[in-house]
Amino acid sequence: MSTEIMLPLIVCGAVAVSVLVYMARWGKKGPPSGARAPRIPFTVAVQVHTNAGHRFQGNSLDISEGGMLVRVGAALSVAQPIQLSFTLPQGGEVLIPAVVRHRHGEMVGVRFDPTHHRRIAIEAWVKAALRERAAERANA
Repeated sequence: MSTEIMLPLIVCGAVAVSVLVYMARWGKKGPPSGARAPRIPFTVAVQVHTNAGHRFQGNSLDISEGGMLVRVGAALSVAQPIQLSFTLPQGGEVLIPAVVRHRHGEMVGVRFDPTHHRRIAIEAWVKAALRERAAERANA
């Protein structure tokens, strides 16, 4: 098969697996009310790649273990699969599939593919940053 056919199939498969993982964890009702992963301010350049081959430049505003808030001027749709490329401090380049969860003007909330191996590096960095912030608050 050609790359033009394979890439959308791979992304669709990743989205399907994400839904299955979500359902296994939370069931049909979703996460408990107010269950939101802690976010930390995080400003970095983000490249957004669509399945149609478009690339957009954006800037992140915050990050959690499961997703990111990005300011991007692109016309992205809710539930649209995308790829994000950005750099974690001391963690190197990250290229990870994601899905647009919500959109408000130029602000786009995305959810990282929970099954992708790069998610481990994101989770580790966010957990370390949260521990560091908690220690700073305790010492203040």
